[in-house]
Amino acid sequence: ALEFGRSSVDLGSAFLAGLAVYALWRGIESSPPEQSRWTLLSGIFCGLAMGTKYLACILLPALVMALWLSEKSRDRGRTLRLMRLQACLLIPALVLVLPWLIKNAVFFRNPVYPFFLNVFHSSGGLSNWEGLRGEAARPLTGLLSWKGLAGYAADPWVVTMSGKSDHNFIGPLYLLFLPWLMFLRGSGSRMRPLVHVLAVLWLLSSLGTFLPRFWMLALLVLCVPLGCVQTEVPGRL
Repeated sequence: ALEFGRSSVDLGSAFLAGLAVYALWRGIESSPPEQSRWTLLSGIFCGLAMGTKYLACILLPALVMALWLSEKSRDRGRTLRLMRLQACLLIPALVLVLPWLIKNAVFFRNPVYPFFLNVFHSSGGLSNWEGLRGEAARPLTGLLSWKGLAGYAADPWVVTMSGKSDHNFIGPLYLLFLPWLMFLRGSGSRMRPLVHVLAVLWLLSSLGTFLPRFWMLALLVLCVPLGCVQTEVPGRL
């Protein structure tokens, strides 16, 4: 708790992302017309989350994938209904993030400033942008070797056991409770949409950066199945 200030805007992003994931999960569990309302609410929270920072944009494909997989497995014959639900998710999210893209285009001639500076020939630039990227971005070319892949797979262990600052330390709790997920059986089907969201968030965030605080969206979703384990395991013992 003493280090929460170092997370910067990520706390706000995680809060809004948590609301978006919860609303989508409620929508998947509900029946029409409540399903459309919850999905629409999820899109609104997702758009607000994406407005806080670029990294939160990985939330939208995670929600889209979770909704598609859940609806496809439940009712394979109603493609139109699935498209309508996807629209309820996508349209409000994109509309709410659009003003920020327009602002960037007006001020910097680049809707995704400060990314792709050379592509859009932005009017402004950060003198140390490449240095900032080097401190946080994962070089994907390193994953082309076995050594790079091994280092990527070992990241959760490294940041748990060897980290010493907010840049490379995550604390022991997540790694400590991760094996408990094997006991998640009774609520497994209800947790499946969250697992889908978690998988996409973790894949995109961990491939994009090696800083643990940028994994916060995925770690937030992970808390839910871990919490369910805590309620189920005592009854089995």
